[in-house]
Amino acid sequence: MIALLGNHLWQSTLFAAVAGFLTLTLRRNRAHVRYWLWLAASVKFLVPFAAFVAIGSQIGWLSPPGVQPLIQPDVAVVLDTVGRPFSRSSPDRSSEMAAATVPRGMGSGVPMAIAAVGVVAVVWLGGCGVLVMVWIVGWRRVAATVRRGLRVGDGPELRTLRRLEKIGGIKRPIDVVLSEVPVEPGVFGILRPVLLWPRGIAQHLGDRQVEAILAHEVCHVRRRDNLAAAVHAVVQALFWFHPVVWWVGARLVTERERACDEEVVRLGSDPRVYAESILQTCQLSVASPRVGVAGVGGSDLKKRVEQILASEAAAPLGAWQRLLLGTIGIAAIAVPVAIGMANAPSLRAQAPRPVDHRHRFGPLEVNRLVGFELLPVSPHRPTDDPRGAVAWNVAIDHPSGRISFVGFTGRALIRYAYHLRDLPILDGPGWIDTQSLEMSTSTTAETDDEIRSALRSLLEDRVKLEAHHETRNFPVYALVPAKDDGRLGPNLRRSTRACIDRASLRAGPIHGGVVHDERSARGCGVEDSVTGMTFVQVTMTQLAENLSRSGPMLDRKVVDRTGMTGTFDGALGLGFLPAAAVLTKYPATAALLEPFGVRSVFDALPEQLGLRLVDTTEPHDVLVIDGASPPSIR
Repeated sequence: MIALLGNHLWQSTLFAAVAGFLTLTLRRNRAHVRYWLWLAASVKFLVPFAAFVAIGSQIGWLSPPGVQPLIQPDVAVVLDTVGRPFSRSSPDRSSEMAAATVPRGMGSGVPMAIAAVGVVAVVWLGGCGVLVMVWIVGWRRVAATVRRGLRVGDGPELRTLRRLEKIGGIKRPIDVVLSEVPVEPGVFGILRPVLLWPRGIAQHLGDRQVEAILAHEVCHVRRRDNLAAAVHAVVQALFWFHPVVWWVGARLVTERERACDEEVVRLGSDPRVYAESILQTCQLSVASPRVGVAGVGGSDLKKRVEQILASEAAAPLGAWQRLLLGTIGIAAIAVPVAIGMANAPSLRAQAPRPVDHRHRFGPLEVNRLVGFELLPVSPHRPTDDPRGAVAWNVAIDHPSGRISFVGFTGRALIRYAYHLRDLPILDGPGWIDTQSLEMSTSTTAETDDEIRSALRSLLEDRVKLEAHHETRNFPVYALVPAKDDGRLGPNLRRSTRACIDRASLRAGPIHGGVVHDERSARGCGVEDSVTGMTFVQVTMTQLAENLSRSGPMLDRKVVDRTGMTGTFDGALGLGFLPAAAVLTKYPATAALLEPFGVRSVFDALPEQLGLRLVDTTEPHDVLVIDGASPPSIR
């Protein structure tokens, strides 16, 4: 994810630099051409080249076999390297994919990296939030001024505006709202723009000056400048940390006002009268609403007046300039598409197996995106048993006595054949967890034990299964008192009140013929929440079992070694559980997460319950697979 963001910023910055170079070559041409170049540079921050590369890769997938790509692979590699300098460009894609999945036993630098990512995210959200809030407050302030203003139904200014609308080709009339505050005249709104006109300003301006100001505002409406300003406001909020974004924004305002000035003069306004009208309007304006308003006083006022008085006619675009702009515009889209098309064959050759779309986007996918383990995944304990069968069936055909097992994995069949239940199965070849089997045999078995015996014989014959039982020690966490005197924590106490089974409590307020008050009735057992757990009348063994089931919190089973008998009531608060899982796994994030009330399991247990977790081992009966071969008959 960091590499993708770096590539996008680099590409957008390079695009803005090219746009700046083009504006220098077109400095003697009309301002609206330079304005559209700067607007394209702004929009580029919202459109990553990776989207066009993805489109090209899809086109490449549709190309018939044997058709040569549009560009040679060597050229595509060079362009891809220049366009994505922050991506790893090793030709060994398998090693790159392997490096993207970091093992659980990670170095000490990972917690610091997570803390750094968290700090950067908080700073970015803070800057973005401040800009959005400033924009919303400013917009609401101007909107309130418009609501309080009086809409003009007739008058010389309105008649002049209607005439200019016809000249400019504007079909929807622009509403005029009088403002009691001496603000700068300007157009507010995007879908239905409104002209905010200060009351009494026409008394200080001549008719030709009023017409010039109104012509300027009509130009803003016709060009939809408020919409473009809103788009760049989004860019500034998202990329506020990038100075190029602010530089592009300043150039946008400069060329926008210059383009309107050129249009007003072109429509027949006298340059001197127009310049005087701008200066006088700015002198009469006490406030200048900027958020969402396109007025007349934007950009460098002194430079604008000099350019207006110079009244130099802007040169039209020449043939070579049109060709240059068209070529660059086409190349900006065609090159990334061509890169995607050129890389499509290699992508097709390395395409992973189809993904089950029923699988929800979870921590594992997030970790692959960011390049390291940002979110803890559900732990795989040594005693856990992967069971991959998703479609299975056991069919017994009577009276022929043929029994069929369809859709089971090898491990699932072994578990059923040896009646292991939750007994762990260790070792064995990889195919027993990935290959779906179809096995059948004839048997006279009728009872469950007879069927299992027949299946064991079938496995020994068909897959040459060899296995034996043994006892092994596995690492676990022992739940023990935190203090030598066994004193309970502030959130743990022995049960003294009766409780009701939670299933009965959910079914209704009547339990055992007695009506209970739902507000005061207590449900027995453990109640999990997004911030921790509460428990009523549970034993220490039950509490340990619930901690073992705490998802990504702990990577080992928890066993009760407290020696405490009886039942207990209490609560364990961890704060927001996903954050608590990160803190439990990576203690270095404490400085970032603990100020928000997040606690790790290892800290919360002693503080709140007077218990703690210690490393130990526990013997466990297992079935060890010594050998097995894939079945030759399916």
